[in-house]
Amino acid sequence: MIRNKDPDARLDDLDALMDARTAADLHRALVLGPPAAFEREPSVPLMYFRNAHDHNPARAAETAMLLVTDPRWRVTAGPLIDAIDATGIVPADELDVLARTFISAGPTVYWKCPDDWFSTIGIIIADREDPGSLDKDSCELDEPGPTVAARVVAPGLRRWAAARVVRLHPPVWADVSTRSEELGGEGGGAVMRGILDSIDVLPLKARTLVRNEALKSGRADVRHAALRQIAAMDWTLARTLGLRDPNRQVRRWASVLTDPATSTIPTSGPPGAPTRSTSKKSSANQVSLFD
Repeated sequence: MIRNKDPDARLDDLDALMDARTAADLHRALVLGPPAAFEREPSVPLMYFRNAHDHNPARAAETAMLLVTDPRWRVTAGPLIDAIDATGIVPADELDVLARTFISAGPTVYWKCPDDWFSTIGIIIADREDPGSLDKDSCELDEPGPTVAARVVAPGLRRWAAARVVRLHPPVWADVSTRSEELGGEGGGAVMRGILDSIDVLPLKARTLVRNEALKSGRADVRHAALRQIAAMDWTLARTLGLRDPNRQVRRWASVLTDPATSTIPTSGPPGAPTRSTSKKSSANQVSLFD
């Protein structure tokens, strides 16, 4: 639970994260410390990442995974993974592994906790499939398994992952699209948004197929993203399709869509100066209603 109304908990949480100067310390603070508040600014967790890895890149991919799957930054997970990527600290091949993981994973991914986190305080974890495997007399397990932390994959991570994989390996776009259908809901919609983000690397026929699939999505944000791309090529088609959309916000966007060529307004300059033009922002390029 995010205890965002508990100032003492928030201070304790922030102190633990700010004081972490090694990967091990930051991992412990992220996994064992109860999150005290949601954060919307990716520069905050990026600072924690740099504190731990600017001078020691070892285990940076693990740290990146724990940060971007942390509930504190769920709403900004996409920008955060972009910011971590931009540091150049995490090797490209390890980012590729993260991307493939975020696409293929179910609701959660799992991270193996270090054994010494628990051995010193005598915690024993029984087999979840067989709670009776715990010997109550000796407090030992016959075959103790690893202790893992479940980390939730936010939609922003799936979108980033799909965009990265498609951009680096365009032929896999169909497999990624199939995964979008398998996931469904918010996660599947995010994967489709990622494909749309990298659609420029695909052949023309594939672009059409992707946009057509996006227009069939049950999510308005996915349909709107496809419509905005169509509007950049054929605003009348985008307007026609948008006005038929079941979502009121999309229909409202389509209703004000106009020909970009008519959005240029002559503006008079000083006497004797040549006439210049200022262009209104095209309706096709307006900020998304859903971003």
